[in-house]
Amino acid sequence: MPLGGKGPVLVAVLWAENFISAIFIGLRLYTRTRIISRIGWDDYTLIATWLLVLGYGVTSTVSAAAGMGQHSRDLTTEMFAKSMFFILLAEAFGALAIGVGKVAVALFLMRIVVSKWHKGILWFCIATMMALSALLVIGIWVQCTPTRSLWDPRLAAERVCHLDFISLAKVFCGWAAAMDFFLALLPWIILWKINMKRKEKITVCISLSLGVIAGVCGVIRTSNLDVLARTPDFHYTATDNFIWTATEITLTIVCVCIPSLRPLWVRLRGGSSSGGYQEQTGPRSKSGNSFGLQYLQSERGCTYTREVSHGEGMGETDTESSKGILTHSAAIQHVQEVKVVFEDRQSNASTGNGIVA
Repeated sequence: MPLGGKGPVLVAVLWAENFISAIFIGLRLYTRTRIISRIGWDDYTLIATWLLVLGYGVTSTVSAAAGMGQHSRDLTTEMFAKSMFFILLAEAFGALAIGVGKVAVALFLMRIVVSKWHKGILWFCIATMMALSALLVIGIWVQCTPTRSLWDPRLAAERVCHLDFISLAKVFCGWAAAMDFFLALLPWIILWKINMKRKEKITVCISLSLGVIAGVCGVIRTSNLDVLARTPDFHYTATDNFIWTATEITLTIVCVCIPSLRPLWVRLRGGSSSGGYQEQTGPRSKSGNSFGLQYLQSERGCTYTREVSHGEGMGETDTESSKGILTHSAAIQHVQEVKVVFEDRQSNASTGNGIVA
């Protein structure tokens, strides 16, 4: 049957946000594989998040085609049952997507933090978020028996519920919203103590602060749970919560992708993704970067020391003791010392210019 009520809005919003998420994740993966040449667990976790969002969109669309978004009184028993079954499936996909999305943000921050207690807090966030996500998914299907009575109104008289699912959902949604706020504010605390460019700090902090908006979406979704528990028109009323859930997940994906796109932005502007040094055909360092030396000028000679810190969302940064932002280790990975010796032009032609690495 054609979409009705709020169904068209639900489907349009979900697939638009799914497309936005795919674009940002695709750009991030392109940057990490083609420009930075380094991919981590946070990238794989983001891919898993998007696959769950895709499942959320598909099941929500099928539910909308069966009657979600319309008033319950306008649905036949078969439409009600089919729609409700796919609503439950979509809720399971949504719960996992929210949890895995928060894990992606925490793993992203793992690249930045240097203190053990910071890492301990992030692991606590990961463990609690995934535990609550798993409990909610299990709770969806075991809250009442027989299980079929959850979506088939013809078995309503036989339904026996063993779990206060609304209370569990409140705990999950409230904790997810709290994680949004915490993970958005944490970078402002930890990055300000790290020796890196101020511009890069602000870029990371502001982009992750979008998580505050995701937290607001979570608060709104949580506040609507009591209404959903009491409403006799669930198919129509639940539509708004599905939209808020999709928006929260999308904002989480966007805010964790933006900092990693800076090398791509620099390249599009015509800059170099390797700290401004263009790749040459000469000898290469162990990291795969070659350092062009022809611009170095001296009458006699010089020693040029370059500390290379591979900043995985920021490109390489040359500082006296740069801590590479968004890398697996905050320490400088290697130091390349290049000695350039220039002979006088009057010297023996066979001597030429010597380069000692």
